[in-house]
Amino acid sequence: MLQSSAFFLCFLFFSYAALQAIKRPVEGYGPVFEEQPQNTLFPEGSAEEQVTLSCRARAIPPANYRWKLNGTNLNLGENSTYRLFGGNLAISNPTHSKHVGTYQCFASNSLGTVLSNEASLRFGYLHEFSPEEKDQVKTTEGQGIMLPCNPPQHYPGLSYRWLLNEFPNFLANDSRHFVSQVTGNLYIASTEAEDEGKYSCLATSHIAFTTKSVYSSFTPLIITPGAEPRLYAPSIKVRFPVEIYTLLRQSVTMECFAFGNPVPHIRWRKVDNSQVPQWFALDPVLHIQSVSFDDDGTYECEAENPKGRVTHQGRVIVQAQPEWLQIISDTEAKIESDLVWNCAASGKPRPTIHWLRDGKPLVSQEREEAEPELTIVDGDDQDCVPLEKDVEKDLVMICRMKRKKEHQTSEPLLLKLRRRAEQRDVDRPGAELPSVSETSKRQA
Repeated sequence: MLQSSAFFLCFLFFSYAALQAIKRPVEGYGPVFEEQPQNTLFPEGSAEEQVTLSCRARAIPPANYRWKLNGTNLNLGENSTYRLFGGNLAISNPTHSKHVGTYQCFASNSLGTVLSNEASLRFGYLHEFSPEEKDQVKTTEGQGIMLPCNPPQHYPGLSYRWLLNEFPNFLANDSRHFVSQVTGNLYIASTEAEDEGKYSCLATSHIAFTTKSVYSSFTPLIITPGAEPRLYAPSIKVRFPVEIYTLLRQSVTMECFAFGNPVPHIRWRKVDNSQVPQWFALDPVLHIQSVSFDDDGTYECEAENPKGRVTHQGRVIVQAQPEWLQIISDTEAKIESDLVWNCAASGKPRPTIHWLRDGKPLVSQEREEAEPELTIVDGDDQDCVPLEKDVEKDLVMICRMKRKKEHQTSEPLLLKLRRRAEQRDVDRPGAELPSVSETSKRQA
């Protein structure tokens, strides 16, 4: 829900002198992106010998292009592995050591420069398991056991399965067996004689259209029979993190599995103020698709059998990437007039806004005022923006006040307002501090 996220405005003010500096002929226009680079994952050892990052902008006169890698201009000389095709950047024989990083495209003509989104180039890989033989593992019938997978180095994440004795006899997840897709480890809640055998972890990497799987060496599991298996209360062995950060509309997966005899039952609930708990899942894995701000909160996993119960809790924290609610557009204005550009963005946590001019950070000047964040003040026909961020609990604002008198509007008057903790005072005697609101703006 959008109202759950922070909402901030920014504005850019140009005086008439600034407008003279940016005046442009009507027959042309600066670059406007039509295609920007995207995050790319390239499989190591791929048969492909080239990766391309896209960049295309319309402009009159036509745009020239350059690229940066991790903030440094790329060498596009004849002996370089980089080549430009239009604005697209082609990388020949890409390797992790030379080409991994963050790329950004710059499009320029005589009327200005624009910067593309940043895009990462990363390399996917999956190494082999160690060939060393595994020591046998012994346990008593009825006891729980964990067999570690210890996957080899890899990027990105893997999926896991376990073999019993031979291919293709794969173990299925059931009430007694659980394969963690976080660690790859195999858990058996309460062992039985039929569990004895040799186990191998299968790790699989999925990169684009490429799939690679590797097997570990086998681990022998020996089950010692008992006259009568001992009964014992649940003990949670697979725990989801205490804090899980996720982005709006992404998915969240939590794992919870317990040892015990009899085999414990697993169930989930979201902890709220309800007097009667609402249990909504009976599985070691809780999966929430396309999370919303309503999904933010504390979740509890409970494992129970006739010998007892045990719980584990963790909090899901839903955040949101910055999204523009109001954006600037091309504007024409008369020389010697003032121009104000407004923009608004939402996000959680609150977004920080920066202004660029021709690809370079814009710093407030006498004729150009760039305010990255606007705390909206409502009351007394005043607009206030932070001059400095909270420093030792001080909030310094600068206000443009317009007073109405005999149907006349005075020129903007600059005031400094200061707030310290809960006490408020104004540098100018007799002036009143307006109330602070972060969701509305009152125009003078």
